[in-house]
Amino acid sequence: MAAQLHVSVGNLNLDIIMLVPGLPGPEETIRAEKVFVGLGGSATNYAVAASILKQRVYLVTRIGREAEGLGFIKKLRETGIDLSYAESTDENMGIAVSLVLPGGYRALISNPGANKELRGSLIPCIKEEGLKILHLASVPPRVIIEAENVLSCYDYISYDPGAEALIRPLAVRNVLPKINTLFLNMREYESLFNNQNPAKIIAGAKGRLERIIVKRGPAGAVYADKNETLEVEPVRIGEPVDTTGAGDAFDAAFNIFIQEEEPLIALQKATVYAALKTLKIGASSMPSLEEFNKILAEITE
Repeated sequence: MAAQLHVSVGNLNLDIIMLVPGLPGPEETIRAEKVFVGLGGSATNYAVAASILKQRVYLVTRIGREAEGLGFIKKLRETGIDLSYAESTDENMGIAVSLVLPGGYRALISNPGANKELRGSLIPCIKEEGLKILHLASVPPRVIIEAENVLSCYDYISYDPGAEALIRPLAVRNVLPKINTLFLNMREYESLFNNQNPAKIIAGAKGRLERIIVKRGPAGAVYADKNETLEVEPVRIGEPVDTTGAGDAFDAAFNIFIQEEEPLIALQKATVYAALKTLKIGASSMPSLEEFNKILAEITE
């Protein structure tokens, strides 16, 4: 697997994850079975996954004031992530509280904190040899518009709008000509395209848009470009513990492997890596390359 350069743009969060037997009702208190406090944010999770999979990675984000004291900056650097384009601020960190239900499903409560200050002007035009990948994770469409003058510096651009697909579907659709790959879950796909045939959407697309990937969790994933639609089944390799960050793990793995593999193989490998992620608690607790290769070998035997 050849090393690529990935620039991941988006949030750096303080994640609080609680494994709970159910959701509390009004005036009800429930006891969490396990609590995890750690590093999160979609772009951060992607950056960690890409770095663990032996890629060169820059993280473009806003660093809230608690991040240094919590040891997050040290951890990111030890993971191999370059923070040259991460901007410090006196604002509080973004916070995400995940209530993880049996089976790994979750309910999420969040506050953006310093993340709301992220601007496209932070995205660099990196003039280096080799393949350059830009991934935009859960950022408002305006960030892409603000960065328009540097988009041509990248060979490949992907966008996973997350909740932005539900909040601002028209604005998300308007920036699609500026990207190569769009990642969505099923609810986001319905919000953006009303469940139209994805291959027809790609065939009628303008600009750079080449493919749409719909992540369906326990139902697998769908890939579509103008020539074909592909589906993969879910991978069962253990009982899910925490699905937080699994979508970001999928995005990173797919972006890496689609540069060298046929779409179906890239889709399958991304599905395996995401499934492995669900066995670990913590949004940025990503499987190692050794774990990934071991599972791949077992599956293909």
